[in-house]
Amino acid sequence: MKRHALFFSLLFAFVHSAGAEAPKFIDTQAQFDPADSAFKASLEIMLKEMHRVGISKTFIVPPPFSFKTPRTYDAEEIARVIGDKKDRFAFLGGGGSLNLTILETPAGKVTPKVKAKFRARCEEILALGALGFGEVTAEHLSLPNMKVDGSNHFNNSVEADHPLLLLLADIAAEKDVPIDIHFDIFPVTMPTPERLASGNPPILKENQPAFERLLSHNPKARFNWAHVGSDPARQRTPDLMRDLLTRHPNLYSAFRVALNDPIPTVPLDNQGILKPEWRKLIEDFPDRFTMHTDIFYVSTWPPRRGPKQSHEFAKRLLEQLPPDIARKLAYENAQRIYKLKEL
Repeated sequence: MKRHALFFSLLFAFVHSAGAEAPKFIDTQAQFDPADSAFKASLEIMLKEMHRVGISKTFIVPPPFSFKTPRTYDAEEIARVIGDKKDRFAFLGGGGSLNLTILETPAGKVTPKVKAKFRARCEEILALGALGFGEVTAEHLSLPNMKVDGSNHFNNSVEADHPLLLLLADIAAEKDVPIDIHFDIFPVTMPTPERLASGNPPILKENQPAFERLLSHNPKARFNWAHVGSDPARQRTPDLMRDLLTRHPNLYSAFRVALNDPIPTVPLDNQGILKPEWRKLIEDFPDRFTMHTDIFYVSTWPPRRGPKQSHEFAKRLLEQLPPDIARKLAYENAQRIYKLKEL
């Protein structure tokens, strides 16, 4: 075990010395863990980790809460906690309100009154200073590592072309702001893998066509698709990403980086080396990716659930790219997508 750790350290030293140092990056999605209401203390932990790893700015994004979630929060709470720290933090909104409305409203019950209320909430979120809308979802798998106190992480599913998601696309296009979307994609109907059996239905139904209808609905709506690089269903391969990025110019994607070779949907192998097929995808679409950690921050470190090292793995990915492409993924793309004026 010790020899393996030594080899791992030496290998990373070699990789880092071979390429340029990773630039500081913008984390386009992190969140407070709703199970820990000490958000101000969590913010201080976030600042320490940002300084340690090299994150210049973090977007705090409420998770895509469901009606099964005992405690939620949204843009109001985030804006209050950030306070005057706007140089280091920004936020999106809607995970604790818009997403609940989408999940709880059957498509056939979306009346003009429902649409008007939904639009009003969107405008409230932007008036609070949000950069856009999120995190919303149309497909969200329950994950074993996200259990808290023995209870399952929630599973949620609606059609990706649900009328309220189409309306959100129209509002985002009108307001010129992006949408952060969590979407576990299933290109074909398939049995649920054994590793995901707990908390999920036995069959995962094909959902890619509806997702593409959402993307095509309003080409001016920008979607930043969360969690490329750690897809639990293992369907977001470089080939699938290439196909969707080619056909949908308004689609962007945020890396949440894991280490788990030989799974093809993970960009780094177990030695932390960027796989050739992922490098080629990034080089072919350098303007379409951002970086995020998806860490659920609490008032102590490390977090109790979810990814714990994704910010460090993000840095490792950036260090292995040519400097001009690394800068795009690190912050230039985020500045453009989210209309930021400063790093």
